[in-house]
Amino acid sequence: MYAVTAWKQKSILPEGWVFGNQLYAVATPVLASLMFMLTDDPLFAMGLASTLMGLGTLLSFSWMLKPVLRKHHERLAAIVAFMSIILLCGDAVYDISGWQLFFTMCSYYGCYAINMFLVFGAYFRAQGKWSAKMYLTILLTCVFSAGTGFQSLRQTVIMVIPLLCVEFIKVLIHTVKKEHNDYRTAFFALLIALSNFLGVLCARIVPVQQVEIFGELRFNSLSEIITSIIPSAFTSLGLFKYTPYFAIVIAVIFGYSLILLIRKPNLLSEGMLLYTLLIAVGFCAILSIDVFFTMTIRKIYYFPLYVLVAMWIAWLCSHHTAIVRWLATIFLIGCFVLNCTDKLPNYLHLPKNNDPMTEVSDYLQEQGITTVYSGWNCGEKIAIASDFSLNAGFWDSADRTFISVNYLCDPSIFEADATECAYIFRGEKFAAIGVAMAQEQNIQLVLQAYFPESKIYIYTADVNLMQ
Repeated sequence: MYAVTAWKQKSILPEGWVFGNQLYAVATPVLASLMFMLTDDPLFAMGLASTLMGLGTLLSFSWMLKPVLRKHHERLAAIVAFMSIILLCGDAVYDISGWQLFFTMCSYYGCYAINMFLVFGAYFRAQGKWSAKMYLTILLTCVFSAGTGFQSLRQTVIMVIPLLCVEFIKVLIHTVKKEHNDYRTAFFALLIALSNFLGVLCARIVPVQQVEIFGELRFNSLSEIITSIIPSAFTSLGLFKYTPYFAIVIAVIFGYSLILLIRKPNLLSEGMLLYTLLIAVGFCAILSIDVFFTMTIRKIYYFPLYVLVAMWIAWLCSHHTAIVRWLATIFLIGCFVLNCTDKLPNYLHLPKNNDPMTEVSDYLQEQGITTVYSGWNCGEKIAIASDFSLNAGFWDSADRTFISVNYLCDPSIFEADATECAYIFRGEKFAAIGVAMAQEQNIQLVLQAYFPESKIYIYTADVNLMQ
């Protein structure tokens, strides 16, 4: 709905729209609004934008690795490893990791991954002579960094802080060793930091309605810090769905690499070391926020771990024996097989004409309903089935039924006339809770229809219950 609203108003900050944790500047919804201009179909526009963003993520990842993995098949191995890990460990429907980077939450994280890959790749290349191509790359990364800074502080944590920390370490080492400092990389790092800061500053200056839902930002107490260290570490490993099995695989990969590097330290290139440090510092920065602050950190924030593992798998494939290559190949094929036999058939299943949500949508429109209210993962599916002829508003959970979630939407959606809105409950338990909460307000919910296949109960009332 953001894409449609943004295109109609020709603005990335449409009037009346209330944002959540982040604004949009270079994220998928902005691209989707441009695709909507071409397709006039919001679903197809979002699908096309997500596909382009996913492709951009893979291409920028390959571009970052080009100075380190010079052969095409080596970079292809990194991409296959990256995708295999995401497909194996993530879930596009129920989990908040993995596929979010490319599918369900691509609007939130795809642009951050692309920006990180472009900046880290440009940072390594900044050590050489700056050609016209390099200046164009710097301009692109600065604009992108300002855009992601405008959206959220996430990029500052996963990209800017690591960049400045690694550059500081480099300058310090060169200074102690009394070696020549290449200040071009320092200049580039400062340019990126300044661009990102300007984006953050603009977001604070521009008047916009926003509800930040990641929690209060304050320091944890000492006891909270101590007790949160282990849970935070497990949160990061939660990206890997088959923990602890996948943790063992990761330990084997890095353990074997470490042993090999101890025996042959010249195998580790400067670029590989640089990228590893940048990603590791970014991981530590996110972990530190999770430990020392009260702010809620989602698992997907640790997505650079996927990058690190994929990068080292590809490095092993490029430097080791045929046996190692075969083992890696079997592992990657296994990932694909697991997904092809388990997940992908469900995700690629196309709705039929008798889709339960289509039946519900058709019924509601026949009754003259224009707006539906429900908990998450229900009303939006009905709205999609109606091709957005129906509007959808939400409450957050069963114990907050009829309390509006007034962000990521236009709040006026909750002001619909009582004769044109319906309340949707999925399951008898939730319907009973809704009826009871309405009775507490001396309001009678009237059951209009029940759809056994989808277990959806449709109720109406004489007044609009949404608060």
